[in-house]
Amino acid sequence: DEAQKVLSILRERGSYTVIDKITVHLNIKEDRYEAEFSNLGVKNIPIHPDYPSKFDRLLCGGIWCILQLEYEFIEEERNSTLNARIKEMQARKEENRKEEKAARKSLDKVNADYEGNSANALDYENRLADITAKIRKKSAEKEDLFRVHMRNENKLNSLRAEQDKLNSLLWDEYELTRADALALGYPPLRPEERSETVTARNSCRARLRAMGSVDLDAVSKYKELKERYDAMKTQIDDLTKTKNELMKILDGLTADMKDAFETSLHDINENFKRIFSELFGGGQAELYLSEPDNPLESGIEIKAAPPGKIVKNLLQLSGGEQAFTAVALLFAILSVNPTPFCILDEIEAALDEANVERFAQYVKRYEGTQFIIITHRRGTMEAADNLYGVTMPEQGMSQILKLSTEEIERYKGETPA
Repeated sequence: DEAQKVLSILRERGSYTVIDKITVHLNIKEDRYEAEFSNLGVKNIPIHPDYPSKFDRLLCGGIWCILQLEYEFIEEERNSTLNARIKEMQARKEENRKEEKAARKSLDKVNADYEGNSANALDYENRLADITAKIRKKSAEKEDLFRVHMRNENKLNSLRAEQDKLNSLLWDEYELTRADALALGYPPLRPEERSETVTARNSCRARLRAMGSVDLDAVSKYKELKERYDAMKTQIDDLTKTKNELMKILDGLTADMKDAFETSLHDINENFKRIFSELFGGGQAELYLSEPDNPLESGIEIKAAPPGKIVKNLLQLSGGEQAFTAVALLFAILSVNPTPFCILDEIEAALDEANVERFAQYVKRYEGTQFIIITHRRGTMEAADNLYGVTMPEQGMSQILKLSTEEIERYKGETPA
């Protein structure tokens, strides 16, 4: 039991190697003793009753000594290991103290820096906010520039395509490359000149098409046309000069006509007022222009009002009054431009008897013009100096009869009452 306890203690401490060695050694000795006893012919040797216990005690004592030595060796080894570890830990502790000291210095410096930086934290935050705002603004500007860049890129691609198209058109129509066209030295067109240039180009093309094919005899024909052109240009210049002279004459005549017309209209108006009053026995009449600023093309308006009437329009007059107004205007014109004789065809047909009498008396006392009046009115015939009539004594035969009022008066004076 004690051996078992010792073995258990050794197993708990991990001394398996020593136990195994001792066990193997004892087994070898036991086998060797048994072999020697067998060679001697000793079998079933009685063993003393106390032998096992003594043997066990001896064995346990030997084992215990060995274990004690092993334990002391292990303890010594463990102590040396622990001492080495303690020295190592002390060295590491000293090193950690140095590192702690350096770390404390660094921490103090960091704290000092932190306290210094904390004082400027608000300024840094403001600056950071400003920088952030500027970054956002620049980002927006960058986006705008990127969009503008993309638009310009698209426009550039479109312009390049248009340039290629124009280069092809230049070669197809004129058999010129872009380099050849630039070598001609023409100045580039400004945008405001493009429309006018395109119009001129189309006009030139139309003229070229109208000219048709190339005529080799164009030089001689040009000379002939030039001579004809010079001759016609000389004639045109003469005609233009004559036209200008005629226009000057016409302007002068127009001015004279305007003056003469205004003078005549004024005289006719004055005579019209007078004669109207004489024929109607009063009243008012007047001539005036509808467009005074342009007398030669203006219409002439007539304003006439017999005695006792207020008339705003000639249509308000009766037919006889209108006819008598026209008679007054006719005599006013004759007063300004008298003629040797005047033919009147039933001018008094619309007048009543009293106005016919007034008309006849006015004609009779009118001087400077001989009147030939075609009439059927008795009052007019009575005022005439000579009467002419046409009769048909036979079918298809006309006969003119003449009667002088002087002869009638003379005949009346010779006839007894």
